[in-house]
Amino acid sequence: MQITLVQGLLIALLVFICAIDKHMETFMWFRPLVVAFFTGIILGDVRLGMQAGAVAELSYLGLLTVGGTVPPDPLFAGLMTTVLAYTTGCDVNTALGLAVPFALIGQWINTGTNTFYAGFLPTGSCMPPCLPLPRSCPPTHCRAVFPLLWQPSRNGLSTALKLPVV
Repeated sequence: MQITLVQGLLIALLVFICAIDKHMETFMWFRPLVVAFFTGIILGDVRLGMQAGAVAELSYLGLLTVGGTVPPDPLFAGLMTTVLAYTTGCDVNTALGLAVPFALIGQWINTGTNTFYAGFLPTGSCMPPCLPLPRSCPPTHCRAVFPLLWQPSRNGLSTALKLPVV
């Protein structure tokens, strides 16, 4: 079966909403079961969406981001499992295997965008409001409290980690 232009735009809107929720972690809409269910509604095959979401959710139940480990993106896994099962007509287990590369690409996109945006974060010149130190303290105090802060370079972007000088 084919996906129409309207269905594709609705799926893009669904991914946008779920990606925003993924960064906020408010409603957990980025989980494969939820994404696949709504994708199945958009495609007109809710049963296929629930089957694909259940299989994809089972593979992501125990995966957590611990330390530097980042599992493949569950949003792309749930979405692409449903889309591939719908368009190719294969069963959901095969579609999940075909969706793993898309989930890896989603993980790389997230890592790349987070790395890019890290350069635009504020540097050590401001303090979080929960600390007892005044917010207008010099950057040397900030480096003493937060030794692994990104320090500004000449062009204003953060480029390197520097430890405080004691």
